[in-house]
Amino acid sequence: MSRRRQKAGWTLLLPALLACAPQPSRESFIQAAVASRPVMEVQDLYKLLYQGRCGIGHLITSRASARDYLLAEIAALPAAGAEAAAGAGENLLESCAPDGKMVRLNLRPFVRRGLDPEKLLDAMLESARLTRPDTAALRADWAAAGALIRSGRLPFAKESYAQFTRENLSAGFPVMHHSAAYTAAYHPAYRVLRLDAFRRYFPAVTAL
Repeated sequence: MSRRRQKAGWTLLLPALLACAPQPSRESFIQAAVASRPVMEVQDLYKLLYQGRCGIGHLITSRASARDYLLAEIAALPAAGAEAAAGAGENLLESCAPDGKMVRLNLRPFVRRGLDPEKLLDAMLESARLTRPDTAALRADWAAAGALIRSGRLPFAKESYAQFTRENLSAGFPVMHHSAAYTAAYHPAYRVLRLDAFRRYFPAVTAL
């Protein structure tokens, strides 16, 4: 199977992981996430797993500042061109963790659906208030990723994982930016939310 067809298959699978029981294992979740974004690097995988267990409450200082940043990012989303094409196949939600409790809400499909930014702000603030970092789960997720890499089941070099872990995680779990390659390929534009908060403020909206 070609890499492109494999990516398409995993992309279609990810929304199902949000809603279906039983929950995917750590390993199957990580493999699906990486397959859906073939340009992903080790730091991008770490960022995904970090968001799934710790959220992004540290980035929200006030509703006013969160609103200004959100509206500015929405206004900057292009209506056409290469960047818009990069998000053409995005689902509204993508899971950040095997348990599906934290999700990335992609802004391009959010805007295309005409959804309410004020309700999104409500969901963001509720998510920040209720989320408590689970570093034990994050440590287990990262260890599972390492085992997959060492066994050749993820397309990352063992040395890259070891170096990233040694240089960045020796004193804790820091916040990370996306890699330059990931940013150039996917132009990420999203907000991280609790899935239950999304459902509370957007009860009639499907995840696809």
